[in-house]
Amino acid sequence: MMKIKICALYFWGILFVFYTNTQAQQLSATLQIDTNAILVGAPLTISVKTIFPKEGKILQPQWNSNQLDTFEILQKQQPEQQMRGDWITLTQKLQLTAWDTGFLVISPIPLEVLMPNNDTLRTQSKPALIQVRTFAIDTTKGIQPITDPYKLPLTWRDYQYYLYYFLGVLAVVAMLFLAWWIWRKYYQKQQAIKQDAPPVPPNEEALTALQKLRSDQLWQQGLLKEYYSRLSEITRRYIERRYNTNALESTTSEIMSDLEKTDFPQEYITPLRNNLYQSDMVKFAKASPPTENHAQAFDFVQDLVEKTTPLTEKEENDEEIK
Repeated sequence: MMKIKICALYFWGILFVFYTNTQAQQLSATLQIDTNAILVGAPLTISVKTIFPKEGKILQPQWNSNQLDTFEILQKQQPEQQMRGDWITLTQKLQLTAWDTGFLVISPIPLEVLMPNNDTLRTQSKPALIQVRTFAIDTTKGIQPITDPYKLPLTWRDYQYYLYYFLGVLAVVAMLFLAWWIWRKYYQKQQAIKQDAPPVPPNEEALTALQKLRSDQLWQQGLLKEYYSRLSEITRRYIERRYNTNALESTTSEIMSDLEKTDFPQEYITPLRNNLYQSDMVKFAKASPPTENHAQAFDFVQDLVEKTTPLTEKEENDEEIK
């Protein structure tokens, strides 16, 4: 008789365990709250636990917004997943708050799972009732005067924007100073190079310019105005540097008048006047001198530069010896 009782208890124990496991492994959604009463604006933590088959694809719940009924979702934690046989347990915590007072309801959380055969399994959690209280007001003390705004203690974060602004201004000033310093160094270097390099003598400058004018062959191309303009400028610049006159800014008559006060050779006065007048007529009156005059004007300027070039100290000593 005792053996029969033991076998019966054993059978019922196995049946109870099997029944419990079977009940545990069913599609379900559970909503848990850490408290059922909060102050307005205070945080409330809820935990949503769902159990569904591992071959299924969960469609809900999904929190695609920051609102859950009349509650505002402050924070969403990553879901925690556990595998138990052919079932998956998914647990996710959310932090909520509410700005309305009274008894507020968190609606049932729906759970939808799509199975491989396109069947949809559905269930939902139970609703939760939350009391949202406001701050207690002592009506026995009457109306109180408005208090001054509460001043929070300052931290370094309150000054970070001023710090960023100061650093930005400092960086701009540093870059401007660096640019000025580089420019100053470069400018001083260029000035030193210019000061160290001796000026080109007037005769060398004029002969180089004449050589360039000859190689350009302007009058051979019919460019008479350009040819005589450059020839006149070379002549005037040489006279200005050689005899210290303002020839570039003066008329032909003024140039000849100034040269009479210098040691300019008298035999070149008339040819120079004619040469400059001829250049003026081509530039301003569109005159067209005979072809032979083009080369003659060039040869005269070249001869003038060569004959009026001052002698060097060595050449003067050689002349005295002779």
